[in-house]
Amino acid sequence: MKTAPAVAVGLIIGFLAGVGAVQMTMGSEVRENTTRISRIEKDMDSERSRTDARIFEVVGVVKEVISSNRELLHVMKMQSELLRQYRPSSE
Repeated sequence: MKTAPAVAVGLIIGFLAGVGAVQMTMGSEVRENTTRISRIEKDMDSERSRTDARIFEVVGVVKEVISSNRELLHVMKMQSELLRQYRPSSE
């Protein structure tokens, strides 16, 4: 019966070694996944920055078009007023 405690201790040590190996494997997988997530976040940040830059560019163009349209409307109103002033009256 002296072998029973030795076998039990051996089984416990084997079990603990197995648990430790599983924990090491899981830890390695967690590190790999964390690295992947970090890369994906960096890619998303880069894409977000590019998208933001495009949006600001489009907003700038729209503001220029609006400003040009306002100037054009002002000129057209002035022309219309001048034409009214110099149009021969139909009296």
